[in-house]
Amino acid sequence: MKQGQGRNSQKRRTPWFVLILFAVIVATVAGVSLMVLRSARSTLFVDVERSLTAQAQLRLSELTVWSGALKSQISALAETDMFRLYASEIDGLGNKFPRFIKLADKYQKVTDMSEVDEEGALAAMSSGDDVNTLASRLPIVRSVLEKFLERSGFVAVRLLTSGGQVYLTAGDAPQELAPEQTAAIRAVMEKKQVKVLPTRLSAAGRLLMDVAQPLAAPTYVTESGSPVGVMLVSCDVTRAVDEATFHAAAGHAQESGHILQWDGERLEVLMPANSSGGRHELVDWKLVGEELLFGERSLTVGDAQRGVYAMGLKATGLPWYVEQDISLEQVEQRWAEHKRMVVLAACAAGVIASLLLGMVWWWLVGRRERAVSAELRELYLTVNEQKQLLAGINGTLADGIVLEDAKGRIRYANEAFAAMVETEPQNVIGRTAAELMGTEAAHCVRCHTGRVLNSSSSVTFAETFSLPSGKRHYQVACSPFEEDGATSGVVSVYRDITELLEAQQRAQRMVSQTVDVLVRSIEAVDPYLRGQSSQSGKLAVFLAGELQLSQEHADTLRTAANLSQVGMIQLPRELLTKSDTLTPEERVLLERHVGYARSALQGIDFGLPVLEAICQMHERLDGSGYPEHLRGDDIGIDARILAVANTFCALVRPRSYRQARSIEAALEILSATPPRYAPDVVEALTRFLQTSAGRSFLASLLEQGD
Repeated sequence: MKQGQGRNSQKRRTPWFVLILFAVIVATVAGVSLMVLRSARSTLFVDVERSLTAQAQLRLSELTVWSGALKSQISALAETDMFRLYASEIDGLGNKFPRFIKLADKYQKVTDMSEVDEEGALAAMSSGDDVNTLASRLPIVRSVLEKFLERSGFVAVRLLTSGGQVYLTAGDAPQELAPEQTAAIRAVMEKKQVKVLPTRLSAAGRLLMDVAQPLAAPTYVTESGSPVGVMLVSCDVTRAVDEATFHAAAGHAQESGHILQWDGERLEVLMPANSSGGRHELVDWKLVGEELLFGERSLTVGDAQRGVYAMGLKATGLPWYVEQDISLEQVEQRWAEHKRMVVLAACAAGVIASLLLGMVWWWLVGRRERAVSAELRELYLTVNEQKQLLAGINGTLADGIVLEDAKGRIRYANEAFAAMVETEPQNVIGRTAAELMGTEAAHCVRCHTGRVLNSSSSVTFAETFSLPSGKRHYQVACSPFEEDGATSGVVSVYRDITELLEAQQRAQRMVSQTVDVLVRSIEAVDPYLRGQSSQSGKLAVFLAGELQLSQEHADTLRTAANLSQVGMIQLPRELLTKSDTLTPEERVLLERHVGYARSALQGIDFGLPVLEAICQMHERLDGSGYPEHLRGDDIGIDARILAVANTFCALVRPRSYRQARSIEAALEILSATPPRYAPDVVEALTRFLQTSAGRSFLASLLEQGD
């Protein structure tokens, strides 16, 4: 039968094994696919970033060549001795500069060099008037600057003093400086370096960029080489921005590149003339240091807004960034195509694995079916044999066995249970416990079987049932009965423990009577001990209740207190009744009563730590007790309670060698510091004496002492 059950179990496990194996294959394919997709997505972004970086570097190199040529032109002009000497002379005018400006206005109106009065200019120079001389040379300097503008294609040139005052303007530029231009002039004079200002939009809709070039005095004038003025050149960079703005050809229409500008506060995109021109702020774009890292952003160009993956490279010496981007749609399209390929490959792998698994399943099923026919007869014979064996065992069992369904109806009961309820076995099936055992007993059983049905766990309890044969004590073990993996009923085993309980009760009465005899024997030795054990036991139980200890502790304290003086029997009577103070030798002899008690009681099994409490009740927290001189937590809680209870009862009652102490004096002794008695137990005693039960106990104790 066991072999048949094993094969049936194997038959049931085979589909689950195949399903689990299939789930493992699916999970493996899904996990590998997920890892491949995650790696492929990371690789895709790396490739996109590399592609954008390569394109941006190519455009950056072209922009670097252009800006280098631009700065070289301006530097060559600023290095001309004529401008350096003229700027040095202007810087040396000091407080004569306002007069120079007035004379310069006169010469600034000259537009044709042929109109200059050469004789007047020569006369001005020969007169020794340096201000008039410098003003008269102004048209010549301006003419050189205008020719430079014609050749270079720059918009305007302005010459300024070291203090930032404009004294010559050539080209299309206002006389007054903008605040950012004034700040740039100061920075050039402080750092003695060329400074490129952020690109601005002119009134004509052109993109202009100002380059501030320091003018140093000639070395034959001064060897310091310090700037004596600034040349501010305005360049039209509209064409450069147009050429640097990139849109890919057909097939890559979603890629683009722009020139971005950082003005110290915000990042802007410079728009070419064919895209309405101008500057547009990129609100959500942030720089990390001076780097524009690769990432997902929203790009707004004119009225159009699109999501892109973008990065940028800083242009050396310019407030520009070469930006390259690709649209989110194109990247996601690439990713979708790659993901589709991975999913198709995963599905193909899953189908192949499923086919292989199906072949394995077919082989297993065929193998099992071939073995089933050969095992049916053996299984049938085994089941019948085990059924007969089980029926024989149940018929000879003394314990009642019953199977109840979820509604409490009995589906099976052995002969012992039928005999317990005094009916025939065939009359038990289909009936309830209430019909067989009575309403009260059925209610008790139903409470426990309900717990088994709800929790699917076993329950054991003891109960007294009123049966037709009289009251009997039973120990009932209830276990869940499962069918198809679900709890459908309860199997209960009823064991009659009536005789066992009665034997235990007789033993308890005998122990109790033995303890009473011992207590009376102890009290007969010393009249002052009469009632000491019982009163100490009562007080100890009360204190255990105050400390919220279990009933086990209360039983231990009661028994230990009654037997605590059993060792006194072996001490000399004159020692117990001596009225004078004991000598050291007599005290040593007295302390032996603990050892006597241990010898007398150690062979008795109380089922509780009674002996330990008796042997430790004379120990003290500070180690001054006996016989082992234990300290602190080495003393058990039962012994600590007995120490307080026994000492208190002894103090408030008279002895042969002293008068009774007052309640206050006794509590003061127990509370002395350093503590010899457990403070929590002493506090519990103080609280108890303030209750009505404590006052009643105290009156009984004092009355017995009298």
